[in-house]
Parts: sequence; C-alpha cells; structure tokens
Amino acid sequence: MRKILTFILVVVLAVLLVSCGKQTETPQENVPAPEAEEVESEPVEAEPEPAEAESAVRDDGLPVYTGGPAELRMGWWGNDDRAE
Repeated sequence: MRKILTFILVVVLAVLLVSCGKQTETPQENVPAPEAEEVESEPVEAEPEPAEAESAVRDDGLPVYTGGPAELRMGWWGNDDRAE
C-alpha cells in the first residue's frame, strides 16, 4: 500500500512541475505585416499656461503642481498611543 501511495505522490508532483514549467509559444506562419499608411500630421499647438498657477485646477479637480513645497497628509487605523 505504501508503494502505491509513493507512486501516486511522485506522479502528482511530476504533473505539478510540468504544468508550472515555462511554456513555449507555438511558431506562427510567416504572415506579412500590413503596410503602414503614411498619414500627414498637423503641427500640435501647446496649450497656453494659465495666468495664475495658484488658481489653476486640473480636469479631476485637483490643483496643478507648481514645483513648490507640498503638504502630505497620512492616515492610518489606530489611536494616538499607537501613533506615538
């Protein structure tokens, strides 16, 4: 009975090792890539900077970062004793 259990264990471990091994991709037939069409691009104009950077707001409602000092606020679960 012990030999059968050992054999089953070895088979299960072998299957696990094979299934977790590196899989190789099957080679695909050489299909020529479609030729890229040439598209004429128009010059892109830069957006003008706002007159007052302090009052500038991004699309998501947050203020625009101006490179100055930033305030970071941190929160956690716990009381003041744990924070100290």
